Amino acid sequence: MEQTPVAEATATPRLRALLAAGAVLAAAGVLSPPSAAASLMAAGVAASGIVFAGRQLFNARLAALERLRVRREVRGPLVEGREAEARIVLENPSTVPLEHLEVLDQPPPFFQWRRRPRWVVTVPARGRVVVRYRFRPVVGSHSWGPLRLVAADPLGLYRARRIVADPLVARVQPRLMALPRVALSMPTLLQPGGVSKSRRRGVGTEFVELREYRPGDEVRTIDWKASARLGRLIVKVFEQETSLNVAVVLDASAEMFRGPLGNTVVEWSARLVATMAEYLARRGDRYRLYLLPPGGASPRSTPWLWGRASSGYARRWLAENLAWPTVGEDRAAEEWLSAGGRAAVIARALVRGLPRGKTLVFIVTTLEGGTAARRYAEKLRPLVALYNSVYVVMPLPTAFEAEALDSREALLYRILLYRRIQLEAEAVKALRRGGLRAYAALPGDLLGIILSRIEAERGATA
Repeated sequence: MEQTPVAEATATPRLRALLAAGAVLAAAGVLSPPSAAASLMAAGVAASGIVFAGRQLFNARLAALERLRVRREVRGPLVEGREAEARIVLENPSTVPLEHLEVLDQPPPFFQWRRRPRWVVTVPARGRVVVRYRFRPVVGSHSWGPLRLVAADPLGLYRARRIVADPLVARVQPRLMALPRVALSMPTLLQPGGVSKSRRRGVGTEFVELREYRPGDEVRTIDWKASARLGRLIVKVFEQETSLNVAVVLDASAEMFRGPLGNTVVEWSARLVATMAEYLARRGDRYRLYLLPPGGASPRSTPWLWGRASSGYARRWLAENLAWPTVGEDRAAEEWLSAGGRAAVIARALVRGLPRGKTLVFIVTTLEGGTAARRYAEKLRPLVALYNSVYVVMPLPTAFEAEALDSREALLYRILLYRRIQLEAEAVKALRRGGLRAYAALPGDLLGIILSRIEAERGATA
């Protein structure tokens, strides 16, 4: 922790009252008859002595507060929704104990904790104290606020506040979704070469068999010698390596942060991207993750990933790069979205980063209205022109907001927001007319749709 200078001791209302009382008593002693003057003057001097002695004692405590060593600890990898523990360690190397020291921590604002992280402790001379509290984190990168320490003298005449700045950042990984039953039945990465194989029409790497020609077979697969010998068209069937190149983009626009905390659209989308990474790693595909943060900042990306261990890296990368926006960033994100700027940034990053050949591109975002969707599709059209398959996955914010309500309230909410639902439907139609493949569905349906599209592109059958 960064140890900041201690602010000067401030006088409490009790000190000001004692000083005023001492001054009144001294003045009364001067104006009173000789019989009462001595007692009043003595009381005034005693009040001043108490103030002076309290100041001397507090100076020693102030020096101990300056020397106090403070550190904050959060152990283990953080996963959203899983309760974790934070510790604050206070070490006093001086010979003066710090009694009734007030400790006030400031966890990230979106975290949930059982009770307010505030304590009043006594740190013994040359000793240490550890305070703990438990919290539930939210996915993404979050920073702790400064730690406040407040010390006072035993009489409560003086107070000093020390601010301890802490660079501690919590990187909270998204949890994985449950895979659909069909996806669980798919073969995982077992071959040394790291690819899944399936029998497909076309030219492959290993010859499998000959069979009769069927409508739709490619002409170049016809075995003309066998066809002449048998008197009918015969084609060669090859076993092809079907390792895919997949790019997954999380477009974290301002609309993505709608919904109840713990199940906002962006939290669910991070789980979706992490689960896709896990699935692609198991299937032996090469994949790359992109994240466009709020406010129109430069997109961030992973290298091309492959192998079973890569999914853990993908989750850690999401935890490090997904930051929650400020109010100013929200407004900037809206401006970028209305101008189609976000889609243009995504398209430029993908054109530069995609390998040669076909790549499956999944963009997870939310759009409202046909105008924004048309601009979005227009900026992404160069990716389609390069023979990539571009899918826009749109979790519906209205569905997330309604999930926090009971069935009757959710129905009324959807009725009141019927126009917003219409705008979401218009966005899907506009994206499809723009040459993109768009899917908008309830949160529970989208993962199955995406994985089925991946396997359809692969050409494998369950």
